[in-house]
Amino acid sequence: MRKLTLSPALSQILGGRKPIDWARLKASECIKDSNQDDAERIDLKPILKLRRIKRPIKIDESLKSIAKLIPENDGFKILVNKSLVGKFSKAHWRFTIAHEIGHTFFFNFNEKPFRRISSHNFIDNMEERLCDIFAAELLMREELVKKNFYELANDNILVSLDLISKKFDVSFDAISIRIINVLSLWNGILLVCKWMPKEGMFSINKEDSAWRIYWSVCPSLIQKKVFIPKPTSYRKFYPSLKWKEFDLIASNLEPGKPKEFSISFKDMGRIGNIRKILKEKYGEKTEYQVQVMAIPSTLSSKNQCNRRQSIAIAIPLD
Repeated sequence: MRKLTLSPALSQILGGRKPIDWARLKASECIKDSNQDDAERIDLKPILKLRRIKRPIKIDESLKSIAKLIPENDGFKILVNKSLVGKFSKAHWRFTIAHEIGHTFFFNFNEKPFRRISSHNFIDNMEERLCDIFAAELLMREELVKKNFYELANDNILVSLDLISKKFDVSFDAISIRIINVLSLWNGILLVCKWMPKEGMFSINKEDSAWRIYWSVCPSLIQKKVFIPKPTSYRKFYPSLKWKEFDLIASNLEPGKPKEFSISFKDMGRIGNIRKILKEKYGEKTEYQVQVMAIPSTLSSKNQCNRRQSIAIAIPLD
């Protein structure tokens, strides 16, 4: 996990604890106080009540972010972006709501209306990251994730990730980051591709659509070695996946049913520096075997069609 540099105000709120320890403590308190110690799928409704968050969650037309926590006289309300309602899956929204629950720990419940703790009176990037860590610790507890990973261990990592994500009711993306990057339970590089324009899923211009690398994840130990092109301030588009015959393979995949196929050494070099890493591990092979599987998209089912589902590609390094 990337090291976080905390402001003095945030360090004070964390009580001198490391971010991961603070997040784990607060998540454990929520789970214990809502009587869900043995639950794999965490029910957020009683935790919303415990943290004084009113239901139902409100829809806001002017909100620019995905969601926002708003303090009121006797609690909080959560606003969600109207334009995104119906576009994201239930599992994605569960993580978003868990993230917003994390923000309540930065407020003083003894003041009316609830006010941000005086030493930290604004939201910054570090608080956002802490709330992400809290959401992961709440929805995907380390000991239960490890237990399920070893029990459901499958020759195909993509099948294991899919099964575990459904048990915990989290997205494929979230469980992949948890298992591969944070807990380092699998050694390899995972790519998730979508058929989309170079400017992203919600781009109006669809003419330049192609299979593009949407995100990638690898174990934290090799994270600094792996370079996968992605949108940045100087590269404002998603790189296309220029693998021969990949479009034909992707078009014939069924969700949950993985396939293996070979990629040439030349084609492997079309994405970042993966070829260099594989060469260090195995030497210069002619071909590499990779696993592919169609997975549930971040988008809700009504916003996707068969051929355009997300495709996960697992490149093992063992």
